[in-house]
Parts: sequence; structure tokens; C-alpha cells
Amino acid sequence: MIYKKLLLFALLLLLLPATASAYSFKVDGIYYDVSGTNATVTYGDYHYYNSYSGSVAIPPTVTYEGTTYDVTGIGQYAFYKCSSLNSVFIPESVTSIGVSAFGGCSALDTLNFNAVNCADYHPFYNLNISTINIGNSVKRIPAYFANGLTKLSSVTIGNSVTDIGNNAFQGCAGLTSVDIPNSVTTIGNSAFQGCTGLTSMTIGNSVTAIGNNAFQGCTGLADINIPNSITFIGYNAFDGTTWYTTWYDNQPDGLIYIGLVTFSYKGEMPAGTSIVIKEGTLGIAGGAFQNCTGLTDIAIPNSVSAIGDNAFQNCTSLTSVNLPNSVTCVGEMVFSGCSLDNITIGEGLTSVQEWSWMSYYLRGMTLVYFDLTSFFDGCDVKSLTWKAIDCSSPEIDWEVIYEQYGNMLDKRIWVDPLFNGDSLEIVTIGEQVKTIPHGFAYQSQITEIKIPHSVTSIGEDAFSSCAHLKTIDWQAENCELDELGRYYLCGAFCDDTVSCLNIGSGVKSIGDGIFCYCQVDTIVCHAILPPVIVDPFYYLSYTDAVLCVPEGSLNAYRNAPGWSEFQNIITIGGGGGIIPGDVDGDQQVSIADVTAIVDLLLLGNATAGDYPAADVDGDGAISIADVTSILDIIL
Repeated sequence: MIYKKLLLFALLLLLLPATASAYSFKVDGIYYDVSGTNATVTYGDYHYYNSYSGSVAIPPTVTYEGTTYDVTGIGQYAFYKCSSLNSVFIPESVTSIGVSAFGGCSALDTLNFNAVNCADYHPFYNLNISTINIGNSVKRIPAYFANGLTKLSSVTIGNSVTDIGNNAFQGCAGLTSVDIPNSVTTIGNSAFQGCTGLTSMTIGNSVTAIGNNAFQGCTGLADINIPNSITFIGYNAFDGTTWYTTWYDNQPDGLIYIGLVTFSYKGEMPAGTSIVIKEGTLGIAGGAFQNCTGLTDIAIPNSVSAIGDNAFQNCTSLTSVNLPNSVTCVGEMVFSGCSLDNITIGEGLTSVQEWSWMSYYLRGMTLVYFDLTSFFDGCDVKSLTWKAIDCSSPEIDWEVIYEQYGNMLDKRIWVDPLFNGDSLEIVTIGEQVKTIPHGFAYQSQITEIKIPHSVTSIGEDAFSSCAHLKTIDWQAENCELDELGRYYLCGAFCDDTVSCLNIGSGVKSIGDGIFCYCQVDTIVCHAILPPVIVDPFYYLSYTDAVLCVPEGSLNAYRNAPGWSEFQNIITIGGGGGIIPGDVDGDQQVSIADVTAIVDLLLLGNATAGDYPAADVDGDGAISIADVTSILDIIL
């Protein structure tokens, strides 16, 4: 026991100098910790409280011993339990505020906030701040910024703010009025939820989106203006406000609009109802047609750009939906509880998913589950026509995930599918589509799929575990597996057993891992020039799979990197002999062969040995003379 106490005492002695010198230097009463050219405000000594009092103005830069540093952060516990701190000025240079940076600052009354783009967090939670001045340099008010400040009575929002973050002023019961300047375009989810003291709200004429529950529970809010700039109103945005109750009660039964937004259907909808949303409408509010079981048909005009959460949830009689090209933003679970025979997604959609994640410990390793919440959650679709040109899955914030789970390479990953695969039988992808998201048709019932020439990125597990998939028509000229798939080498067709992979004549390259863990019986590649590959067919049995190539390109494939791994390479059609001039191997000489030989000439290193059909004049080389010879054959 004595030994353990001595050892603990020795460890404390070792730690004390490090904590006692937690800061790098002190200038004008403020302590700083330095990393490179950046400085972070920190506390003064090892017990880190009562380092500051009165009014503190943090500068954007600080100079020490001839070196100037940018003040970019306020560290964790920097002002912790500074019970005599009255006001603080945060400069525009600050981008992060650490955990409990202002915890226990019971006398802090005034906050002057000028950080241009500070990270989301709630550093002021449960304090007694009564006045907040948000400067004209601020671009966005962070999520949870003033969450829970029940004594907050005055807020001034600067004229450069464009975004009020989620839950930014949630629960600020002492606020009585807020003026949102014309610079603001977005009011986030639950931004003012539960601000029971609010009686009036002026919304600037540039606001386009009001999030879910934005003003829910603001029981005193009797006066609010909704500008015509609004294109998106979230689910339950105004529920519980005096304004909403009075306004809604005065509306007749039927379809209700707020400005240019389809807001809701009032009353009981008759069975067999068909609705045409009026031209010029910019958005469909969250929950607008929720539980309208009588709705059988909806016509959405090409002016609508946004559709809110749960907009058509439980519309059980709705069987067909066409989202026009104008729709760019769609919320969560829009069609949950619907069984659609077919849905068409227009070209304009840019995002259908949001990341969230959680971890489980399973069979000796950590399984990190990535949930892509999408507007298809809970919806059965039989036939999908997908025309969204550039709708990709959101980027993963790996830094946040590393902080929570550590190195991800030793963990398995699971991505939530985009559609309910049990019902999806037919998928048609538009000819202009560039990206196919994660889990796109995972575990679907499709038997064939065509990937058009325009696709440049395909997501992990896009068509994985499709038990009935037998034919893939791959026309994508230059396509890569997306970031998550490359990171884990998890392909787009994992665990599929395909009879035939048809690769188009225009394909130039196939990204690594796209067909990883996919078993293919026969690959038919129509490209004269072997597409550039390294290892797209990881874990394929090269001894069992058959590769069919154009007649005149047999030797080229046998010598090409990646393709040379195949043990069974034959010519398309079984090899009926080489026809001079039949460069594309279709058993006839045509103008297409002129194009093919020109491509070989532009390649610069094509040889007659690799492409014997291109050496029409038999001189052992491929040259412009062979082009003339092909033209002579055709003419």
C-alpha cells in the first residue's frame, strides 16, 4: 500500500510542471497556447479557474517576442469558473471554442461575438447571459450557439449573417423579439423552438428556408411575417404559436399555401383525390400531405425546388410520383409508409442523404454503422427512374469519426441502403447521370442494370447483394469508386454473382475495386483499346472467368496491365478469323473501323502485333496508309 502511494505521489510530481505551464505565454492579461502560427486562448495555471475577471477583449492577432500569431481558438476550460467575468469580446479570427470554455462563468452577462465561421458547439449553455451582440463580420450563427440561455433578453444579429444554425436560440425563454436581417437565407431546425417569451418576429426578405420545429412552442408569438422568398418550410415549423393557431383556424378546408409554399391540406381528404399544385409554387412544406390516405395522384410543377420532411408520409393510396427537374432538395422520410409502383427522380436533385453513425461491438471487432437518412426511408418502390445528374452521398467528416472511434482500418463498416431493396425490381439510370450514391439499390430484386457513359463516380454497395442480378451493361467511360468504397476496398457490386458483364466500346478506364467481391462468369469487352485498369476485379477468379474481346485486339488484351491476368481470353463471337480492316471486331468493315484506327494512331504506341486487323496493307505497322486502305475497302 505504501509503495502504491509513493508511486502515485511521484506521478503527480511529474504531472504538476506540465499542468502548471499549460500556456505558452501571456500578453495583456490573456494566456495563450501556441501551435505553429496559431494561438489558442487558454487558462493561467494548473487549476484553470479565476484566470480572468471583468471585461475581456480577445484580439484577432497577438505578438510575442517579435512573432505575430493568429488567434484561432478558445481552448477547453479557458474561462472555466471565472466567476467575476462580466463580458467577453470574441474576434472574427476564432474558428473553434473548446469544451466548457465558459463553464461556470456565473456573472457573464454580455457576449460580443464576431467569429466569422465558428464551429458548431454550445459553449455558453446554461449561463446567465442577457445580451448578445453578433457582429457584422459573422457569416453564420453556429448550431446550439445560445441554446438554453433562459435569461437572454436582447439579441442583435449583424447584417452579414446568412445562416442561423440548428437549435441556435432554442429555449431562450426571455427573448421577446428578434429582427432577422435581410442577409439571412436559412433559419435552422429548432432555431427558436421553445422561446415562449417571443411575441413578434421580423423575418428578412432573403430567407428561403425555415427548418423543422423552427418556432415550435413559441406560445407567445402572435405576429410573424412570411416573405415570398420562402421556398422551404420544415415540419411543425410554427406548431404551438398563437399566430399559427389563429391563422390556421381561419383557413378554409382544402389545400393551404403560405406565400409560394404548399403548406398543408386542411380537413379530411376524400378518397380518390388528385391534386395539382399551382404553377409558380417554390416548395412543399414538411408534413404537408402527411396521413392523406385519400391522395391517389399528385402533380408537382417544374417550379418546386424543395420538399420538406414527411411531406407525403403514409399517403397509402399514392402509387406514382414524378419529381421534376427543378427539385434540388428533399427532406427525410418524405414517402415513408407509401407503396409506390414507380417514381421518377428529376435531373436537379443534389442530395438525398444525411450521415449519422453509431458503433457496436460484434464478434471481436467494432462495427461502425453509417446511417444514410434519406427521403426514401420507409418507402416501398417497385420501379425507379433516376435522372439526378450529380446527386452524391454527403462527405464523411473523418476527423470527427477518428476522434470518436480511432483508426477505422481495423473496423468493419456498414452503410444503410438508400432504397428498400425488398420491393425494388426495375432501375433505369438517365443518360446524363454522373454520380450514383452509396447503397443505391442494395439488396434489390433487379435482374439487370445499365450504367450509362456519363457516370464518373459510383458508391460503395450501390448494387451489392442483388441476388437476382445477372447482367451488367457497363458503358461508363471513366468511372471511379467513391471515397468510402476506396477506403475500405468495398465495391459497388459486392456479393453479386453475375452471368455477363458487358463493357461498352467507349469505355476508357475502370476504377479500382468497382467490381470487388463480385463473381462474373463472362466479361464481354467491346473496347478496341483495352480500358485502363489496375485491379477493379479484386477477388475475381481469373482462372474461371472468360474474357471476350474484339477480334483484332486479342493480343493487346493479353499484354495489357490487369487484363493479362485473365487465363481465358477469346474473341467475341468465338474467333472466326481476322478480317483485314475489321478493327472493331464486329465481323464487317465499315466507317466505324476508320474511327477505331484513328484512335489507335492517336494512341501512338499501338503495334500491328497487338492489332493485326489494323495493319490492312500488311507492312507490319499501323499508319495513315491503313486508313486509306480501309476507305478503299468500304468504297
